[in-house]
Amino acid sequence: MLGLQFPLADADKPRSHGAPNLVCTTFVADALLDAYEKNRESRCLDMAVSAGEYMLNELYWTDGDAVAGFSYPLPLLRARVHNANFLGAALFAGSTSTPASKNSLIPP
Repeated sequence: MLGLQFPLADADKPRSHGAPNLVCTTFVADALLDAYEKNRESRCLDMAVSAGEYMLNELYWTDGDAVAGFSYPLPLLRARVHNANFLGAALFAGSTSTPASKNSLIPP
């Protein structure tokens, strides 16, 4: 969904300009939810929901019943990067904390 505005090499995995990134997408989606709660502009909520859908449909993965996470730094990698996983999970947990955005990012 959203990526860095510049190319970046992370250890042995180069990332290109604009490549989707869990961390960038999470920060922007969180800011969009804040903007929606303050201004009630539906386009902010729509964009945040779109980011959440991307995270769930493209980045979220499971391995059996015991392991789950978000792909990071690239969509096809299933590395267990705890701070990135907590950041992504916090976005979904936070989306249920206020009436304005309650369940806005949680699928039915």
